[in-house]
Amino acid sequence: TRLQLVSENPSIIQVVPTEETENAYFARYLSRFRDKPVILFRDDDSASLKTTWKFKKELLSFFETDTPVNPNHFRDYKLNDSTMRKLSSILQADAENIVVIASENEPDVTALIGKLHLMSRIYKMSLYGVPAWQVWKSIDIKYFHAMQLQYYTPFYVDYNKQAVVRFMKKCRQVYG
Repeated sequence: TRLQLVSENPSIIQVVPTEETENAYFARYLSRFRDKPVILFRDDDSASLKTTWKFKKELLSFFETDTPVNPNHFRDYKLNDSTMRKLSSILQADAENIVVIASENEPDVTALIGKLHLMSRIYKMSLYGVPAWQVWKSIDIKYFHAMQLQYYTPFYVDYNKQAVVRFMKKCRQVYG
């Protein structure tokens, strides 16, 4: 497999991380909000279920088991018409809602963000999405700005990290 080729060959580096790696880091980032309501909206088609199930599993590993004494603040909803009709019962008015939309279905996401934008006057929320949204034309970019959309990208490099500095020095030594 490609993963074996990259991991077992010291002469190859993979510039773009695997989807699993991206999901793991995104889940780790979102884990900082485990004391707030984290609401995951995901596609319900069979092609997307496998990917979103892996992401959900990764995310849940950071949350404690749901008990009456220690409630788990994570909720998972399929992105469909019935979910959109009951948004007011999904969102919490007394806390910041961490809304994660793990979908690349442009029409459904556009409809959901439109509704969330209207509800953002009543409910406090932070919106997290996927990089595919950058190129969509059907959604008004004002919604992204108004809701302060955040999404992950594998192309950000933190040049303040010591490991990055070492890598850059070594590359310059080897390749000039």
